[in-house]
Amino acid sequence: MPPRPWCSSIRRGAQKCRSGASAAATSRPSIAFTQIEAYLADDLWLELARHANGMADRLAAGLAAADLVPVWPVEANEVFVALPSQIDARLKAGGASYYPWTTDALPNGVVLARDATLVRLVTSFATTADEVDRFVALARAF
Repeated sequence: MPPRPWCSSIRRGAQKCRSGASAAATSRPSIAFTQIEAYLADDLWLELARHANGMADRLAAGLAAADLVPVWPVEANEVFVALPSQIDARLKAGGASYYPWTTDALPNGVVLARDATLVRLVTSFATTADEVDRFVALARAF
């Protein structure tokens, strides 16, 4: 990628800020832009998104193998699954953190068991395969 004239001035300003110059020497938007530029360089954003999506696919496959099939197809880094209350309690006791989700938008014909909670599981660029596997192992230990 060819250098942009305005990028060098932003980098110089960010360097001044890091080296102890006054905060007024560099505006916060300039620092934020430098971070965004690094995120976009060499398709880093795409690599990170692919990783997050891959971890969601791994999670969905592991849960499906434990008869916890996602309610919707996994198309990004979110998995929506109905967890029976005992599995929900065990996962939370094991340190898992996730969000309950409204059942208002369930696909036609999908009905949750009385003791189940629909949850949203989110993976990120920082999610490891080990974390996914430990979550699945806790869910399977029923």
